[in-house]
Amino acid sequence: QDEPRRAVALKLVRTLPGLERDDRSLAREAAAMARLQHPHVAQVFAAGTLADAGGNLAWFAMELVPEARDLTRFCRERALPLGERLALFEDVCHAVQHGHQRGVVHCDLKPENLLVDAAGVVRVIDFGIARLLGRESSADTLCLEPEALRGTLAYLSPEQARIDGVPPDTRADVYALGVVLYELLAGVRPLALEGLGLAEALRVVREVEPPPPSRHRPELAPALDTIALHALRKDPEQRYASVAELAEDLRRAREHRPLAARPPTRLERTRLFVRRHRVLVAATATVCLSLAGAAA
Repeated sequence: QDEPRRAVALKLVRTLPGLERDDRSLAREAAAMARLQHPHVAQVFAAGTLADAGGNLAWFAMELVPEARDLTRFCRERALPLGERLALFEDVCHAVQHGHQRGVVHCDLKPENLLVDAAGVVRVIDFGIARLLGRESSADTLCLEPEALRGTLAYLSPEQARIDGVPPDTRADVYALGVVLYELLAGVRPLALEGLGLAEALRVVREVEPPPPSRHRPELAPALDTIALHALRKDPEQRYASVAELAEDLRRAREHRPLAARPPTRLERTRLFVRRHRVLVAATATVCLSLAGAAA
């Protein structure tokens, strides 16, 4: 960029005449990022569209993240201790919460969209399918549409995996951050989706409970198990209500204070099991009742 003189990152997409959907998508992404002024969100400097015989070229210029690495790669290459990993993650939480307070749900949080520069400063990028809250038109959200699955499967919340046309809210970002946190703690993702067909992978996301991170790293404190699994609860109502609550519990764990989250009770686990296996439970109950009647 000539005025002021600086290197920028450029995002652009060319569309054919009559196919302006991607133009609108890029414009929405620029609008979402322009709402946010936070040290851990890449800043948008300018945006526009160029028209020529080949169609339209939509573009925006944003802050360049020098020598960028995605969050998990940066932690792995630097062999960061757990405390420093969690400090970076908390910076991400503050940036995402800033977006939520301004009506922006990211909808695609994953390590590749959490870039760390050479100085160790993390920035959230890629709001391409972000949902802008408080808008009347469905055209202002690409986060979920009935005919298409949007987002990255490994970080998709159970409510997004239902593909029922109900737009997710900020708790979808809480879930995605729970997956990222799990990776930072355990070194693996919470659910094994590799090699599964799409339908089966979506079922796993909706129904299968992940093991605690300490299953992979026994040295982890129980409080970190509790925090990660609470962020990954299948029912959004049972999850952290906000990213701020997730960050606050991490701070409490660091200070060895009681957590706001608690592991699910036996009653809650039973209720969730029944909900996931209604047919099996009903059949088992019928058989038990029949046997009890026969015995009587």
